[in-house]
Amino acid sequence: MKVLWIVPYPVGDMAKALEIDEINAGSWIQATKNELLEHEDVELSMLSTIECKDSKSIYIDEVGYYILNLGHAMSYRSGNEENLCAWGNIIDELNPDIIQIWGTEFNYTQDIISISNKRPIVIYIQGVVSQIYEHYYGGLSIHEMLKKGTIFDYTKSLLLQKNRFDFKKQMKNERHVLNEITELIIDNKWCENQYRYKNELNMNYHILPIKREFFNSEWNEIDSTTINIFTVAGHYPLKGLHQLIKALSIVKEKYKNIKVLIPGSNNLQRDTFKSRIRRSTYLSYLKRLIQQYDLNENVRFLGSLSTDQMIENMMQSSVFVMPSCIENHSSSLREAMLLGMPCISSYVGSVPEFVVNGENGLLYRYEDYNGLASNIIEVLDDVDLCKKISKNASKTIREMLLKTNNIFQTYQEILERNTGG
Repeated sequence: MKVLWIVPYPVGDMAKALEIDEINAGSWIQATKNELLEHEDVELSMLSTIECKDSKSIYIDEVGYYILNLGHAMSYRSGNEENLCAWGNIIDELNPDIIQIWGTEFNYTQDIISISNKRPIVIYIQGVVSQIYEHYYGGLSIHEMLKKGTIFDYTKSLLLQKNRFDFKKQMKNERHVLNEITELIIDNKWCENQYRYKNELNMNYHILPIKREFFNSEWNEIDSTTINIFTVAGHYPLKGLHQLIKALSIVKEKYKNIKVLIPGSNNLQRDTFKSRIRRSTYLSYLKRLIQQYDLNENVRFLGSLSTDQMIENMMQSSVFVMPSCIENHSSSLREAMLLGMPCISSYVGSVPEFVVNGENGLLYRYEDYNGLASNIIEVLDDVDLCKKISKNASKTIREMLLKTNNIFQTYQEILERNTGG
């Protein structure tokens, strides 16, 4: 079976093979690649577009990696004849049995569909674009984020609003794409419900796998003198870091030295002119929020982390918090649960499908940061509860992964429906 993946950015082995800086995203793509290649009867090619001098390709460990110089996925111009020709040439050259596109929202998706020559195409839903658009500000208003801000913040707020507007355009693009294809791969029931209105779509279930490194470690209760909260709350509002910071101000009243560890850009902790200029409106708002609650010593941005560094920091933390206001599959929460970390999550998206409150984690309403603070304190205070949810969390994720359809089997089913075998 010849499989072609269209990915929005080079990740994992692909980025290393093509000598391109890897971004801290898309770990599920690398994990799914490892799962797929367990089958010998697979020829996998991975294709992406970025801004670079020249298109290039390399073949390593029986996988072909290809980069087209057609611009980044978010700024790609659809309908351009040169772009269409470039896609068509490489797809004809690779001649895949099936094409999988990661995500519905990118402009190139329409181009690929139009030049696919009726090859079976399936789209893996990474994020539900309509929900991202609706909840992008994470319950905040622009006015609230700009309160006591500088002229730089007011100027950069236009970019924040543009970013949200871009999701509105992607939502329209997604609707168009769904009129052209018949196969989706989804991860959970919540995701299925978002697309149920498209009756002619075939919904293929495949739970996203987890990178192998997370199977090789096991969280153990750490020294109570070191209390860290680990989160991967992103640097934009819908990931809810502001809610966690508000909760932290309450938890600090009892645990003075508690820290929140956050992977990603650490320019929030720098106070140079350059770092202030580069801060987004939301990060500037977080900076003021941290100062307002006197949490400068309690919030630590870790910078870019490798998978091993992520695990190392998680193993040195007392609790994992996922404070997003919207999540599709929440890979980071599943990774933490697999390690056996005591986990707290907002009650959003697919999370209630695998987290049972009080059994393998704790849940709270996104807007209720008092409830989040209470959950954090409860986990830190109650050793028996901590052990219970830690043990059950790892068991839940392992059992969930065992029950999922293998991605190879999913492709076989799609091919049978679309080609007769």
